[in-house]
Amino acid sequence: MSTEPAIGRIVVYVTDVAGAVNGSRFHPAIITRVWTDDCVNLVVFFDGEGPGVRTSVLGWAILGKGVRNVCAGWRWPERENLTPGALPSDLDAAIAAKPGEKVTKAAIESRIRDVTYLRLNETVTLCSITLDNGYSVRGESACVDPANYDREIGEGLAYGNALNKLWPLFGFLLAEDRHCRALVTR
Repeated sequence: MSTEPAIGRIVVYVTDVAGAVNGSRFHPAIITRVWTDDCVNLVVFFDGEGPGVRTSVLGWAILGKGVRNVCAGWRWPERENLTPGALPSDLDAAIAAKPGEKVTKAAIESRIRDVTYLRLNETVTLCSITLDNGYSVRGESACVDPANYDREIGEGLAYGNALNKLWPLFGFLLAEDRHCRALVTR
């Protein structure tokens, strides 16, 4: 992800303790104008109040470099670095600990008979996943500049895109199975 500010990007508006609104110093905001890489205009969404406009807001990183007498700034939201098709390990563990029936990635992948990749042109990769029953889904990935094309990344993203199409189908199968079992036990 690019770390250059751009109109429409979501950031966090951070205030000092004195500027807290409803006890919170951190508020979601959208960039509406970019002055420099460190200075932007924002629409800030305050908890319990309407949105507010803040102009010429400095990035939080630059505030730590000697800029003083400023009571608020902006920073990028904290995000986990995820690989395509992967979930954070703590989320996987939390889901696995739940007692009910669930669809798992391992269950879906155990039904995959074949995975085929096709580089469509200089920027597009297609992935076709065929299940053991013959049903197939496709996923794709693309980059804008052919100079950025990387086969491994393209295949990983296309596979993740195709695999994501299988989750709702396997969810339906599990729900249908549970429904049929409930009818039999009535």
